[in-house]
Amino acid sequence: TADERAVAAHKICRTIDRNTLTEEDRIRAEEIIRVMAADATELVRRALSVTLKNSPVVPHDVAVKLAHDVESIALPILSYSPVFTDEDLIEIVRLGEPVRQVVIAKRPRVSRAVSSVIVECGAERAVEAVCANDNADIAESALQEVIARFEKSEQVLAAVAYRNVLPMSVTEKLIDLVSDQVRDHLLNHHEISAELALEIV
Repeated sequence: TADERAVAAHKICRTIDRNTLTEEDRIRAEEIIRVMAADATELVRRALSVTLKNSPVVPHDVAVKLAHDVESIALPILSYSPVFTDEDLIEIVRLGEPVRQVVIAKRPRVSRAVSSVIVECGAERAVEAVCANDNADIAESALQEVIARFEKSEQVLAAVAYRNVLPMSVTEKLIDLVSDQVRDHLLNHHEISAELALEIV
């Protein structure tokens, strides 16, 4: 039954992930994973995605297939899997589904290339999420673009303001756009030029 296959998928994936495999066993394991990824039942594919979401043993083609599946299957593996390339993630961001963009923006590490595409074409929630993620590498020019795109969004501007590190040019541009509370945070935690400090005083 579907339930039995889902339980079996979970057990097999845990075994594959926790044990050191010989090359022959790795090839067999990948064949098993591909069979499970093609199962018609959503429950089985979800068991595969959830159990192997952090695992480096998922074949790349399977990870990409799961990432394009329904949300309950795609989101766990998109959130954490280390097997995706920047090109994979950028393609999914460009497809424009906000929920998938958000989980990519919250990944444990987001490269500068991926964050730039999120900033360029991501939904507001995704841009807020990537700005709030201090493990996302965001170029100064991309932060400037965030401010230009979302200068009316308090949530996005606050996410930028509360980043651990901000270029001075970004801090100074935010000063006039944010609430008093966020402005105080900027002045207390980030550098501004002597000229602007004098002007504020």
